[in-house]
Amino acid sequence: MLERVTKAGFFNNQFIEVHNTATTSSETATTRVFESIKKDSRLNGYDPDVPTTIRVPRFTFDIISCLPFAQQQSSSSSSLSPQSYGSGAFDLAQSLELLPSQEYGLLLPMVEVEVDKVGRYNDRYCGYLSRQGLVFLASRYARRVSMNTGPSGGIVIDTSLGRFKVFEHDHRTYVHFDSGMRTLTVPVSSPSDIGPDVQPDMEAIRKAADGRYFARDLYVEVQMIGFTTKEWKEPGPVPTIKTAILNVFQDLECSVFLPSGLAREWEMLAKFSSDILQSVSLIFLDIQEPKRLVQLRDIFFEGMRRKDQSFGGHATDDDRVEQSLVMWGYTVKVGSGSTEGFKVLADMKSDEMHKLILDAFGSLCKGHAKFRGATIDSERLIETSDKRFLSLFEAYRAQPSMDRLHGELRKLLHKSENICLVLWQAVLAMLTYRNACKVLRFGIESPDEWIQFILAQDSDILIG
Repeated sequence: MLERVTKAGFFNNQFIEVHNTATTSSETATTRVFESIKKDSRLNGYDPDVPTTIRVPRFTFDIISCLPFAQQQSSSSSSLSPQSYGSGAFDLAQSLELLPSQEYGLLLPMVEVEVDKVGRYNDRYCGYLSRQGLVFLASRYARRVSMNTGPSGGIVIDTSLGRFKVFEHDHRTYVHFDSGMRTLTVPVSSPSDIGPDVQPDMEAIRKAADGRYFARDLYVEVQMIGFTTKEWKEPGPVPTIKTAILNVFQDLECSVFLPSGLAREWEMLAKFSSDILQSVSLIFLDIQEPKRLVQLRDIFFEGMRRKDQSFGGHATDDDRVEQSLVMWGYTVKVGSGSTEGFKVLADMKSDEMHKLILDAFGSLCKGHAKFRGATIDSERLIETSDKRFLSLFEAYRAQPSMDRLHGELRKLLHKSENICLVLWQAVLAMLTYRNACKVLRFGIESPDEWIQFILAQDSDILIG
């Protein structure tokens, strides 16, 4: 412990002892750190008779990744409060049930350090936490990642375990953990199909942070969908929207992290594509040509309203093309007609969506050829439709307006036989909307500093 410095001397023949009551800020801080160390003596092995070394937790990635999902503690829990510990390392150990008295206490490595060399910040002393171990915990429990707007700065990770604050000090990385700041509610965007026992995939987390997407190529033979390779698509100069219309995104088995700018772009794509779907639905319900298509549309929609499933009986063999277009138009109407409809699109399984999109393209190619009365070049039709979709998005991004979008789509109907070109935009919009929802469902919007943290090589950081 620190000792007071005294001075003594004679003044007017009297012996006077002067106590230097002023202590430096570093001495005060050291004193507070010692108090924190003594608070945890039952855990860190501090012995006042031999106060030279203590033992602190070292959370390795291997230990963290083998633990089962930690359930949220209720407010009535008998566990100690964060203030009961001198180091956030033991607070985290308690949250993960790694204290000696808890179920997995034998798993936590404790390393011996000299008291005067232990990592410290303010009045806290520190243990060690694997950088990738923290990423693993964030993927499993995080609800939000943001930057601290206060003067101290740093990354704030709000989780159901508690709050992690990551910051730099004296060229070292520190983490402060506070289990008292638990986020108890799960956001709507949390992947409902990720079970608590599913282990975060560190490779997937790093690849997603690097801007890659787990997907299948869209343009394959329908019968080969299930055999087509799922792969991580490399980031490149291709615009995000083009990635969205050329691939079918696959489900992930853990939460990943998206740079804030990219997350906002996907949000814009989701809004744009939902507006496209609603506009096309309105247009399809309003058209009066081609005559036979309109007749079958009215018969089918009335039948669905009356729950009459006999639509096929009203169509001849010559009407099969129009019939398939009507059913696709109805799919667009139902999918975009309510919150529940959009949720069905967002939740559709990858293979089901893949087949739906390819089948729709086939029907639209046949329909366009029939209405135009000529053979068409399907590859050119795909290319021009993709360009039109990208052009509509660029205009929408500059000035988001459903009315303007609706007007641009209606321009295609200067010839009524172009209805398939309008419906084609709905196909691309449906794929884009579903892909955007997958990205936003599994991805947690994150500041660039956290993305850089994820991509850095693994190392021990200080947790206190």
